[in-house]
Amino acid sequence: MRKRPAARLLVLDRSDRVLLFRYQHDDGPLAGQIYWVPPGGALNPDESYEAAARRELKEETGIEAQVGSHVFVRHLQFMMPDGEMVEAEERYFVVRSDASVDISANPDPVERAFISHAKWWTLAELRDATETVFPENIADLLAAQIS
Repeated sequence: MRKRPAARLLVLDRSDRVLLFRYQHDDGPLAGQIYWVPPGGALNPDESYEAAARRELKEETGIEAQVGSHVFVRHLQFMMPDGEMVEAEERYFVVRSDASVDISANPDPVERAFISHAKWWTLAELRDATETVFPENIADLLAAQIS
């Protein structure tokens, strides 16, 4: 199984809401799956986690910001949209921003095909969510960042 190092971002606004993207897979191996995740993605060859976090933030949200040290590491296996199974190490970074987000500007046509919405979530909304949200403990991660 291919290793997939990735950087993900907990983008928080001044109201301590976190930005999540709604992934909706209409076809392919993940057809019918819908879930919410923070912005981010795989590292490019020879790219650091921090550099990937900055790049992914810019590509997926249009926000340019510095990132500090990662605050959480998540190890998991999952299926990519093309059906490939990967073993991921995701490092999470916190960024504060009140900038508007335009997901239609994402330069990756594959991501544009399945990222259908962006939404700012409160801690209460995360705790009460009936939709699937990854990582599963994101409410706890958020609470640790805003306390």
